Amino acid sequence: MIHVLDLPVTTEKQEFGYLATNQEFSHCRIHAEFKWGIKRFPPREEAKRDSGLLYYFVGPDKIWPRSLECQIQETDVGDLWIIDGSTITTKIEMPDLPMYALSGPLHTQNRGRIIKFEDFENRNAWNMVEVIMDGDRITHVVNGTVVMPAWDLKQPDPKDPSKTIPLDRGRLMLQAEGAEIWFRNVQVKTLP
Repeated sequence: MIHVLDLPVTTEKQEFGYLATNQEFSHCRIHAEFKWGIKRFPPREEAKRDSGLLYYFVGPDKIWPRSLECQIQETDVGDLWIIDGSTITTKIEMPDLPMYALSGPLHTQNRGRIIKFEDFENRNAWNMVEVIMDGDRITHVVNGTVVMPAWDLKQPDPKDPSKTIPLDRGRLMLQAEGAEIWFRNVQVKTLP
C-alpha cells in the first residue's frame, strides 16, 4: 500500500507532486484502488480531497507534465484532465458544457477538464479506478462503470510543435495534491 501525505497536519504549505514510473506504458489496463484519508493541507485544507492517476506522461518532469489524468477528487472521480498540450476527442452534452454524453456531438479539446456524467465513488471506503490505454484510445472506469471514453489522442510533435503526433504511450504517475490518500493493488496488465 502507498500512503500519500502521512504527515502531521500543520499550517505549512505542502508541495504538490507525484510518484512516477520510469518505464513507459501502452496497450494496457491500469488498475488502482484508493481511499481518502482525513488530513488536508494548505493551500487546500478547505478544498475537496484531490489526487489523480496520470498516464501517457511524456516530456520532462515538472508540475504538471504533458499527460492525461483520471481525476481522483471527491465527487469528480473519473473526470478527464488534459494537461500541457495533449488533444483528445470524445462526445459531450453541448459545446459550452464539456460533460461526457454517450450520444452527444463529437468534441475535440486540448486543455482543461471533461466532466463524467454521474458520481460513482464512495467517499468513505475503498474505490477502484481503471484506465484502459489502447493506443490512442482511452477509457476511464470507476467502481466497474465506464465513465469516460476518448480517442484520437495527440500531442505536439517534439521535432515540430506546429504538428501533432499520436499520444499512445507514456509514463504513469500517482498524484499528491494536498490531501491524504492511500493506494493499493496498483496493477498494469497488457491488453490481449
